Amino acid sequence: MYEKTNWKARKGTGLNKFTETERAGNTVVLTNTPDSVTEPGTPFSEDNMNHIEHGIFEAHEANQALQGAITKEINDRTTALDNHDDSNTAHAKIRAIISNLIGLPEYNSTSHVIRFTAQNGATMEIDLPLEELVQNIDYEPDTKKIVLTKKDGTKIRIDISDLLCCFFVILMIGSM
Repeated sequence: MYEKTNWKARKGTGLNKFTETERAGNTVVLTNTPDSVTEPGTPFSEDNMNHIEHGIFEAHEANQALQGAITKEINDRTTALDNHDDSNTAHAKIRAIISNLIGLPEYNSTSHVIRFTAQNGATMEIDLPLEELVQNIDYEPDTKKIVLTKKDGTKIRIDISDLLCCFFVILMIGSM
């Protein structure tokens, strides 16, 4: 793991003073001769520069790995969504139960509870913890989907048949 270097500036007086120590033709050698140095500062060295390069390389490698993991997760979720059968013939048994036994769900906008009622009077409630997430909830009868509109305007559509799998089990157990 990269360990950050705490770089310190050189401090003192006359830090930019130089003395001519040699002259040969057009060549002059100057030597830094400050009046005083109170803090030598972090040296500009091969080791320190390679340490920076190593840190940049590690950060780049970690970023590439993270991008790969995110891309894989997005692709996996997209594939799962693409493979989900949400056609009108999907979940036929559950859709039959919904059509024959259950009226439209009731939604309590204060408590965010959806109540499903069967023709025989059995009910099931689903408490959605949406108080902070969802701005509005609608029902699309033509698609049989609940539409959650989030505060940012994006919409989530949930097929009623997916929500009612549990209700079907409860209904079947209750009739035994």
